[in-house]
Amino acid sequence: MLELRSLRYLVTLSRHLNYARAADELGITQPALSRSIQALEGSFGIRLFDRGRTGVTPTTAGRRLIEHATALLANADDVERRFRETANGKSGSLHFGMAPVPARALLAKSLSERLASAPDIKNDVVVRSMEALWPMLVAGQIEFVVAPTSQIPDAPFIRTESLGRFPVSLMTRPKHPLMTEARVGARYPILLSSHGFGPLSAPTDLMAEAGGAVHVIEDFDTLIEVTRNSDAVWLTSAHAVADELAEGTLGELPQRATMFTGDFEVAFISLDRHSQSPAARLMKHSLQRQLSALARSIAKKPASV
Repeated sequence: MLELRSLRYLVTLSRHLNYARAADELGITQPALSRSIQALEGSFGIRLFDRGRTGVTPTTAGRRLIEHATALLANADDVERRFRETANGKSGSLHFGMAPVPARALLAKSLSERLASAPDIKNDVVVRSMEALWPMLVAGQIEFVVAPTSQIPDAPFIRTESLGRFPVSLMTRPKHPLMTEARVGARYPILLSSHGFGPLSAPTDLMAEAGGAVHVIEDFDTLIEVTRNSDAVWLTSAHAVADELAEGTLGELPQRATMFTGDFEVAFISLDRHSQSPAARLMKHSLQRQLSALARSIAKKPASV
Protein backbone atom coordinates (compact mmCIF):
# COMPACT_ATOMS: atom_id res chain seq x y z
CA MET A 1 0.00 0.00 0.00
CA LEU A 2 1.27 3.45 -0.91
CA GLU A 3 2.24 5.75 1.92
CA LEU A 4 1.73 9.49 1.70
CA ARG A 5 5.27 9.98 2.98
CA SER A 6 6.73 8.08 0.03
CA LEU A 7 4.62 10.10 -2.41
CA ARG A 8 5.74 13.33 -0.74
CA TYR A 9 9.37 12.24 -1.22
CA LEU A 10 8.63 11.51 -4.87
CA VAL A 11 7.04 14.90 -5.54
CA THR A 12 9.77 16.80 -3.69
CA LEU A 13 12.46 15.05 -5.77
CA SER A 14 10.54 15.89 -8.96
CA ARG A 15 10.71 19.61 -8.04
CA HIS A 16 14.43 19.69 -7.26
CA LEU A 17 15.64 16.94 -9.66
CA ASN A 18 18.52 16.56 -7.26
CA TYR A 19 18.73 14.10 -4.36
CA ALA A 20 20.83 16.31 -2.10
CA ARG A 21 18.56 19.37 -2.40
CA ALA A 22 15.37 17.29 -2.08
CA ALA A 23 16.70 15.48 1.00
CA ASP A 24 17.65 18.79 2.56
CA GLU A 25 14.10 20.15 2.14
CA LEU A 26 12.60 16.96 3.55
CA GLY A 27 14.97 16.92 6.50
CA ILE A 28 16.22 13.39 5.80
CA THR A 29 19.48 11.93 4.56
CA GLN A 30 20.20 11.45 0.87
CA PRO A 31 20.52 7.65 1.24
CA ALA A 32 17.12 7.52 2.98
CA LEU A 33 15.51 9.41 0.09
CA SER A 34 17.23 7.16 -2.43
CA ARG A 35 15.96 4.02 -0.66
CA SER A 36 12.39 5.39 -0.62
CA ILE A 37 12.41 6.09 -4.38
CA GLN A 38 13.93 2.69 -5.08
CA ALA A 39 11.21 1.04 -2.98
CA LEU A 40 8.54 2.80 -5.06
CA GLU A 41 10.18 1.69 -8.28
CA GLY A 42 10.40 -1.86 -6.95
CA SER A 43 6.71 -1.85 -5.97
CA PHE A 44 5.61 -0.93 -9.50
CA GLY A 45 8.41 -2.61 -11.40
CA ILE A 46 9.18 0.55 -13.35
CA ARG A 47 11.86 3.22 -13.35
CA LEU A 48 10.60 6.59 -12.18
CA PHE A 49 13.73 8.66 -12.71
CA ASP A 50 16.67 8.48 -15.07
CA ARG A 51 19.90 9.22 -13.23
CA GLY A 52 22.53 11.57 -14.62
CA ARG A 53 25.74 13.14 -13.38
CA THR A 54 24.10 16.37 -12.24
CA GLY A 55 20.75 15.04 -11.10
CA VAL A 56 17.69 13.06 -12.19
CA THR A 57 14.98 13.35 -14.84
CA PRO A 58 11.48 11.81 -14.53
CA THR A 59 10.66 9.03 -16.97
CA THR A 60 7.37 9.03 -18.87
CA ALA A 61 5.87 6.65 -16.32
CA GLY A 62 7.44 8.72 -13.55
CA ARG A 63 5.78 11.92 -14.79
CA ARG A 64 2.35 10.27 -14.76
CA LEU A 65 2.82 8.97 -11.22
CA ILE A 66 4.11 12.38 -10.09
CA GLU A 67 0.98 14.06 -11.48
CA HIS A 68 -1.31 11.66 -9.61
CA ALA A 69 0.80 11.89 -6.45
CA THR A 70 0.67 15.71 -6.54
CA ALA A 71 -3.13 15.67 -6.76
CA LEU A 72 -3.43 13.04 -4.02
CA LEU A 73 -1.16 15.01 -1.67
CA ALA A 74 -3.16 18.17 -2.29
CA ASN A 75 -6.34 16.29 -1.34
CA ALA A 76 -4.65 14.83 1.72
CA ASP A 77 -3.49 18.30 2.79
CA ASP A 78 -7.03 19.59 2.32
CA VAL A 79 -8.46 16.75 4.42
CA GLU A 80 -5.91 17.45 7.15
CA ARG A 81 -6.75 21.16 7.07
CA ARG A 82 -10.47 20.45 7.36
CA PHE A 83 -9.91 18.05 10.25
CA ARG A 84 -7.86 20.69 12.05
CA GLU A 85 -10.51 23.35 11.40
CA THR A 86 -13.22 21.02 12.69
CA ALA A 87 -11.14 20.27 15.79
CA ASN A 88 -10.69 24.02 16.29
CA GLY A 89 -14.39 24.74 15.80
CA LYS A 90 -13.80 26.53 12.49
CA SER A 91 -15.41 24.05 10.10
CA GLY A 92 -18.34 21.64 10.00
CA SER A 93 -21.92 22.24 11.05
CA LEU A 94 -23.66 23.20 14.28
CA HIS A 95 -27.34 22.50 15.00
CA PHE A 96 -28.84 24.03 18.14
CA GLY A 97 -31.95 25.61 19.60
CA MET A 98 -32.77 28.64 21.73
CA ALA A 99 -35.79 29.80 23.65
CA PRO A 100 -37.22 33.12 22.38
CA VAL A 101 -36.03 35.49 25.13
CA PRO A 102 -32.34 34.44 25.23
CA ALA A 103 -32.36 34.19 21.44
CA ARG A 104 -33.59 37.75 21.11
CA ALA A 105 -30.99 39.00 23.58
CA LEU A 106 -27.90 37.04 22.51
CA LEU A 107 -28.20 35.19 19.22
CA ALA A 108 -27.58 37.92 16.64
CA LYS A 109 -24.36 39.21 18.21
CA SER A 110 -23.01 35.74 18.98
CA LEU A 111 -23.73 34.52 15.45
CA SER A 112 -22.09 37.63 13.99
CA GLU A 113 -19.03 36.97 16.14
CA ARG A 114 -18.85 33.31 15.10
CA LEU A 115 -19.41 34.08 11.40
CA ALA A 116 -16.47 36.47 11.50
CA SER A 117 -14.13 34.00 13.21
CA ALA A 118 -15.41 30.78 11.62
CA PRO A 119 -17.15 31.53 8.29
CA ASP A 120 -17.02 27.86 7.23
CA ILE A 121 -19.25 26.67 10.08
CA LYS A 122 -22.78 25.95 8.89
CA ASN A 123 -25.14 27.09 11.64
CA ASP A 124 -28.66 25.67 11.82
CA VAL A 125 -30.55 27.45 14.61
CA VAL A 126 -34.12 26.76 15.78
CA VAL A 127 -35.83 29.41 17.94
CA ARG A 128 -38.84 27.87 19.66
CA SER A 129 -40.30 27.21 23.08
CA MET A 130 -38.56 24.70 25.32
CA GLU A 131 -41.58 22.44 24.90
CA ALA A 132 -40.78 22.20 21.17
CA LEU A 133 -37.00 22.09 21.56
CA TRP A 134 -36.86 19.33 24.18
CA PRO A 135 -37.84 16.38 21.92
CA MET A 136 -35.41 17.64 19.26
CA LEU A 137 -32.58 17.61 21.82
CA VAL A 138 -33.44 14.13 23.09
CA ALA A 139 -33.64 12.79 19.52
CA GLY A 140 -30.21 14.23 18.69
CA GLN A 141 -31.56 16.60 16.04
CA ILE A 142 -29.91 19.54 17.80
CA GLU A 143 -26.72 19.47 19.87
CA PHE A 144 -27.77 21.84 22.63
CA VAL A 145 -30.49 24.20 23.82
CA VAL A 146 -30.24 27.60 25.50
CA ALA A 147 -33.24 28.23 27.75
CA PRO A 148 -34.30 29.26 31.28
CA THR A 149 -33.43 26.55 33.80
CA SER A 150 -36.98 26.63 35.16
CA GLN A 151 -38.19 25.21 31.84
CA ILE A 152 -35.86 22.18 31.81
CA PRO A 153 -37.73 18.88 32.26
CA ASP A 154 -36.60 16.66 35.11
CA ALA A 155 -34.28 14.18 33.36
CA PRO A 156 -31.11 12.41 34.56
CA PHE A 157 -29.30 12.41 31.22
CA ILE A 158 -28.73 16.12 30.64
CA ARG A 159 -25.82 18.44 31.32
CA THR A 160 -26.76 21.96 32.44
CA GLU A 161 -24.22 24.80 32.41
CA SER A 162 -25.26 28.26 33.55
CA LEU A 163 -24.72 31.13 31.12
CA GLY A 164 -25.94 33.83 33.49
CA ARG A 165 -29.07 35.52 34.77
CA PHE A 166 -31.74 37.59 33.04
CA PRO A 167 -33.82 40.20 34.83
CA VAL A 168 -37.61 39.77 34.77
CA SER A 169 -39.09 42.96 33.34
CA LEU A 170 -42.46 44.45 32.47
CA MET A 171 -42.35 46.48 29.25
CA THR A 172 -44.86 49.07 28.12
CA ARG A 173 -45.08 52.03 25.79
CA PRO A 174 -43.13 54.99 27.23
CA LYS A 175 -46.27 56.95 28.24
CA HIS A 176 -48.22 54.03 29.66
CA PRO A 177 -50.45 54.97 32.65
CA LEU A 178 -48.53 52.59 34.90
CA MET A 179 -45.38 54.61 34.30
CA THR A 180 -46.68 57.37 36.53
CA GLU A 181 -49.22 55.75 38.85
CA ALA A 182 -50.82 52.46 39.79
CA ARG A 183 -54.27 52.27 38.18
CA VAL A 184 -56.42 50.25 40.55
CA GLY A 185 -59.12 48.37 38.66
CA ALA A 186 -57.59 49.05 35.24
CA ARG A 187 -57.39 46.18 32.79
CA TYR A 188 -54.19 45.82 30.78
CA PRO A 189 -53.57 42.97 28.33
CA ILE A 190 -50.58 40.81 29.26
CA LEU A 191 -48.16 39.70 26.53
CA LEU A 192 -45.80 36.71 26.64
CA SER A 193 -43.35 35.40 24.01
CA SER A 194 -44.08 31.76 24.86
CA HIS A 195 -46.09 29.58 27.21
CA GLY A 196 -42.80 28.47 28.72
CA PHE A 197 -42.25 31.91 30.17
CA GLY A 198 -45.34 31.48 32.33
CA PRO A 199 -43.76 29.55 35.26
CA LEU A 200 -41.38 32.46 35.76
CA SER A 201 -44.19 34.97 36.01
CA ALA A 202 -47.29 33.20 37.33
CA PRO A 203 -49.54 34.84 34.69
CA THR A 204 -52.71 33.99 36.62
CA ASP A 205 -51.47 36.17 39.47
CA LEU A 206 -50.52 38.83 36.97
CA MET A 207 -54.03 38.72 35.54
CA ALA A 208 -55.49 39.12 39.01
CA GLU A 209 -53.53 42.32 39.57
CA ALA A 210 -53.59 43.76 36.07
CA GLY A 211 -57.01 42.45 35.14
CA GLY A 212 -56.11 41.68 31.54
CA ALA A 213 -56.06 38.50 29.49
CA VAL A 214 -52.76 36.78 28.67
CA HIS A 215 -51.74 36.71 24.99
CA VAL A 216 -48.90 34.47 23.76
CA ILE A 217 -47.19 35.86 20.65
CA GLU A 218 -44.00 34.13 19.51
CA ASP A 219 -42.87 36.86 17.09
CA PHE A 220 -40.81 39.56 18.81
CA ASP A 221 -41.37 42.20 16.14
CA THR A 222 -45.11 41.84 16.66
CA LEU A 223 -44.69 41.99 20.44
CA ILE A 224 -42.70 45.20 20.15
CA GLU A 225 -45.24 46.85 17.85
CA VAL A 226 -48.23 45.81 19.96
CA THR A 227 -46.55 47.07 23.12
CA ARG A 228 -45.65 50.38 21.47
CA ASN A 229 -49.17 50.97 20.19
CA SER A 230 -51.39 49.76 23.02
CA ASP A 231 -51.70 49.65 26.79
CA ALA A 232 -50.52 46.03 26.85
CA VAL A 233 -47.94 45.00 29.43
CA TRP A 234 -45.25 42.72 28.06
CA LEU A 235 -43.64 40.30 30.49
CA THR A 236 -40.11 39.65 29.20
CA SER A 237 -36.56 40.64 30.11
CA ALA A 238 -34.82 43.97 29.66
CA HIS A 239 -31.98 42.00 28.07
CA ALA A 240 -34.26 40.98 25.19
CA VAL A 241 -35.20 44.58 24.30
CA ALA A 242 -32.02 46.45 25.24
CA ASP A 243 -31.94 48.34 21.92
CA GLU A 244 -35.55 49.47 22.21
CA LEU A 245 -34.98 50.65 25.77
CA ALA A 246 -31.90 52.58 24.69
CA GLU A 247 -33.86 54.19 21.84
CA GLY A 248 -36.74 55.06 24.14
CA THR A 249 -39.32 53.26 22.01
CA LEU A 250 -40.16 50.97 24.94
CA GLY A 251 -40.20 51.65 28.65
CA GLU A 252 -39.62 49.42 31.64
CA LEU A 253 -42.08 49.81 34.47
CA PRO A 254 -40.45 51.37 37.54
CA GLN A 255 -39.83 49.05 40.46
CA ARG A 256 -42.77 50.38 42.47
CA ALA A 257 -45.19 49.65 39.65
CA THR A 258 -44.10 46.15 38.75
CA MET A 259 -46.00 43.14 39.96
CA PHE A 260 -43.05 40.74 39.60
CA THR A 261 -39.41 41.34 40.36
CA GLY A 262 -36.22 39.32 40.33
CA ASP A 263 -34.39 37.39 37.67
CA PHE A 264 -34.04 33.93 36.17
CA GLU A 265 -31.13 31.73 35.14
CA VAL A 266 -30.43 30.83 31.52
CA ALA A 267 -28.44 27.68 30.83
CA PHE A 268 -26.64 25.80 28.07
CA ILE A 269 -28.34 22.39 28.01
CA SER A 270 -26.94 19.29 26.29
CA LEU A 271 -27.12 15.52 26.58
CA ASP A 272 -24.75 14.22 29.22
CA ARG A 273 -23.84 11.13 27.19
CA HIS A 274 -22.66 13.19 24.20
CA SER A 275 -19.35 15.04 23.99
CA GLN A 276 -19.70 18.69 23.05
CA SER A 277 -18.25 19.58 19.66
CA PRO A 278 -15.57 22.29 19.46
CA ALA A 279 -18.03 24.49 17.59
CA ALA A 280 -20.61 24.09 20.38
CA ARG A 281 -18.06 25.00 23.04
CA LEU A 282 -17.03 28.12 21.13
CA MET A 283 -20.67 29.16 20.69
CA LYS A 284 -21.24 28.64 24.42
CA HIS A 285 -18.31 30.90 25.25
CA SER A 286 -19.58 33.52 22.81
CA LEU A 287 -23.04 33.49 24.40
CA GLN A 288 -21.47 33.88 27.84
CA ARG A 289 -19.45 36.88 26.64
CA GLN A 290 -22.48 38.52 25.07
CA LEU A 291 -24.58 38.04 28.20
CA SER A 292 -21.83 39.46 30.41
CA ALA A 293 -21.46 42.48 28.14
CA LEU A 294 -25.22 42.98 28.06
CA ALA A 295 -25.47 42.80 31.85
CA ARG A 296 -22.71 45.39 32.20
CA SER A 297 -24.37 47.77 29.76
CA ILE A 298 -27.74 47.45 31.51
CA ALA A 299 -26.11 48.01 34.92
CA LYS A 300 -24.58 51.31 33.73
CA LYS A 301 -27.96 52.78 32.77
CA PRO A 302 -29.83 54.90 35.31
CA ALA A 303 -32.75 53.21 37.04
CA SER A 304 -36.28 54.01 35.87
CA VAL A 305 -38.13 56.56 37.96
